[in-house]
Amino acid sequence: MLLYVLTEQIEVKELKVAFRALADVTRLRILYELAKYEEMNVSDLARSIKLSQPLMSWHLRILRKSGLVSTHREGRQVYCALNRNRLAQCQGALNELCGETRDPLSLKDPEYRCPPSPVPL
Repeated sequence: MLLYVLTEQIEVKELKVAFRALADVTRLRILYELAKYEEMNVSDLARSIKLSQPLMSWHLRILRKSGLVSTHREGRQVYCALNRNRLAQCQGALNELCGETRDPLSLKDPEYRCPPSPVPL
């Protein structure tokens, strides 16, 4: 097989799950909101994105299974946070798959510019 293990941290199968989770505009909007804060209450997140609580939970379940979002409970409240390390692993694995060796998250690379979002978040 061409590439079963892309890096020591992530396999092709895991990368597929992560990118399927990212292949939805609503889940991208969730990640965009979570990126602004260290963690966020699920109810507040649902309100900010204008989703019902059950639909928000459904999307968060997919993001949790992919490892891109983590959650924890405090009493009746559930808080979620973006797993930035996992996102960086996926991005690094994709770069490796495409044959790029530089780290796109590195601020030391002055030529790297984040591409504009094709879909308005």
